Formats: sequence, C-alpha cells, structure tokens
Amino acid sequence: MAHRILLVDDEVTLRTFVARALRFEDYDVVEAADGLHAWNLVKESRFDLVVTDSRMPRLNGYQLTALVRELHPTMPIL
Repeated sequence: MAHRILLVDDEVTLRTFVARALRFEDYDVVEAADGLHAWNLVKESRFDLVVTDSRMPRLNGYQLTALVRELHPTMPIL
C-alpha cells in the first residue's frame, strides 16, 4: 500500500508540480489549497506525512502544525 501524503500549499503551480512528482514515485497524494481545508482532511482521514507551506490564507502552516500535533503527536510534518 502506498504511503499517503497530505500536500498543503496555496500556490497552485507549486502544489501541482510537487504532487505530480510524488505520484510519479507511487505515493498517494491528497492536495489542500489552504490550512483550513488541510485541517478538515486530517480530522477525517489518515495520512503518513503532511507537507505544508508556512504562509497560507485562513490557517497558516504553523497553526496547522499545532493542530495536527494535538490530534496526532507523532505524525511527520514537513
């Protein structure tokens, strides 16, 4: 089973490029355009890794990391 990665970035071009590269390496990638969308996904689904931008609208990467750490203290976050 492929590792599941949540990729969070408000820059569409960058997010698309990174997602494509990860999928090429057979990772299961779920994309989110901002931290709030990512947080809702984390509450509903299981991920092996979160890759997030730091500066985003609605909920930035630092805020997202703090919330994820409360729910999943050992989840790797980049």
